[in-house]
Amino acid sequence: MKISIITPTHNEEENIGKCLQSLVKQSFKPQQIIVVDDGSTDKTLKVVSDYADERFQIVTRPRHKKGDIHRVPYVLREGSRLLDDNFDFVAILDADTVLEKDYYLKLTKALKVQANMGIAGGKLCNQPDTGLILGLLPYVYGCNRVYTRECWMKLNEGKVMKPVPSWDTYHNVYARMLGFNPKRVESAVSWSLRPTRTTPPFLKGYVSYQLGYPMWYLFGRAARNLSPAMSAGYLKALVSGEKQYPTKQFVRQMQVERVTNVFGRLLF
Repeated sequence: MKISIITPTHNEEENIGKCLQSLVKQSFKPQQIIVVDDGSTDKTLKVVSDYADERFQIVTRPRHKKGDIHRVPYVLREGSRLLDDNFDFVAILDADTVLEKDYYLKLTKALKVQANMGIAGGKLCNQPDTGLILGLLPYVYGCNRVYTRECWMKLNEGKVMKPVPSWDTYHNVYARMLGFNPKRVESAVSWSLRPTRTTPPFLKGYVSYQLGYPMWYLFGRAARNLSPAMSAGYLKALVSGEKQYPTKQFVRQMQVERVTNVFGRLLF
């Protein structure tokens, strides 16, 4: 069984070494590690070269001018062009994420046992020294996930990834539409070295409309985050007649599951 890794980078000299160290020490060894550097201006590539062996393929590209919601899927697309034709699993690993030694062994085992899962990811903690768990079930994070070959090929209609804004949420939802059941494997642990993301709130709101998030949910989230720009982005997409992805029903179902999970934890 073969697993290929795609890691997007941009000015990650402080984190990429820890990420790659945890990657090369995996008990289930990756056969291919594709690092796509998006115009780094620091020593990211030097750090990567210190770890690189025959499994590594390093791609450099000019920095994309748009925000992260639009930039990252294009970076991942470049990496997916290099995927071996005979891969069994594809993993996305952010350069600021660290994995436990058996991470990929646990996820690929779960994917083989439950063939309809399609996408699996582990628990994501704040830092190795705090253990704070980030995010709510049933969401499978974009920074540490693994796809089966079947799921990846169906989501993208081939090997090369489609550059869809907010690709991580879209893949979660679209996979369900295709009959898969993405899950988190809580026994597999990873850590985010930089849990605070910098995606502009306006773009978050804009893409939330495209994905089909209900207005009440988005506005509630914007109020909680004190972010009128998020609401403005949603309204901009609404009044512009922006096309929505065919994920509306599933996105709303996912929000109900997440809210139910939170109240379940509080009650029990």
